[in-house]
Amino acid sequence: MGFGLFWRWRGGITPEQAVKVFDLANTLGLDPLQTAWLASRDVHIDPMINFLANNNNSQDAKDHLKEEIAKMMANGEYDHFVESTYSWGPIIWTIAKDLAGDALIDIILDKIPGFGQAQEIKDIFKGIKNNDWFEVTKAVGELIFEGVLKNHPALAAIKAVWEGSSALFKIEKAMDKVKDLVSSIGTQSVERAWNIVSKMPNVDLWKIDLNKYLKYADKLQTPKIGRASRLDWAKTYEEEFPDINMADIHQVHHAVPRASNYRDNMLGEYEVHSIENLRGIPKSHSQIHGQITGRWTAWYNTKRDPVSGNYVYTMSEALDFAKSIDDEFGHLFVPPIR
Repeated sequence: MGFGLFWRWRGGITPEQAVKVFDLANTLGLDPLQTAWLASRDVHIDPMINFLANNNNSQDAKDHLKEEIAKMMANGEYDHFVESTYSWGPIIWTIAKDLAGDALIDIILDKIPGFGQAQEIKDIFKGIKNNDWFEVTKAVGELIFEGVLKNHPALAAIKAVWEGSSALFKIEKAMDKVKDLVSSIGTQSVERAWNIVSKMPNVDLWKIDLNKYLKYADKLQTPKIGRASRLDWAKTYEEEFPDINMADIHQVHHAVPRASNYRDNMLGEYEVHSIENLRGIPKSHSQIHGQITGRWTAWYNTKRDPVSGNYVYTMSEALDFAKSIDDEFGHLFVPPIR
């Protein structure tokens, strides 16, 4: 073993890394073959040392790393995937944990139709504090496979699919796309985009176009009026946002109410129904539709001429009030605009 490591050092490993290999091998109780593999794959050394430190060098953490080493030695694709995670920044990890949770839930639902603990699985992934794949697999093993799913007849089948290369390859490819987006529009923009789409109910986060929803939210920082191609505003909304399940939407709301069209003649029909003027109100927050309507009723009443009974205001005033509504409730709309 010593000669093998020395030869590897002559081929590129530094003396400092050689010492780390020996120390880590002794800590984990690796056999000569495992130690030689670790020396040849020294990219894993520092992440493993950090993982142990974050877990107080517990025996469970050591046992888990030995299992991970065995998996990487047996499966080159898994080894490559784990290495790829070392380059992930914080926002990549946030997205990866959300998508990994969704991926595991899909696998579970395929094997256990009607599984009712999906939110618990999501919460476990969100609760993983350290951005470290070894932490992810440890949490999955301890809290899900040995916790939520312990002794379930389908557990072995679920683990086989989860640990197979296809599920991990899907995650890796998705993260490659996110990294490209970070390079294109910046970390802060991607964080904002993910904050938008991750609030949307029952959307397929694997397929969603982050940049599209970011541009939408940015465009509506100030309310605008466009021009629709049809009068069926619900259809306009549905076609603009095919990711959204209309069964989750309580009301397609008008930012500037339709009364500004049919009563006050301030807007044309195709303007009031434009996508820029539409807001999705989810069933989970259906009560805000009444609250918003009440705010507009009170606002309109301040604009009513006591003699003629007409409502007198400018579109600029209406859009300013619409902005106050968006600012207050926009985080609850689907898609969110705040």
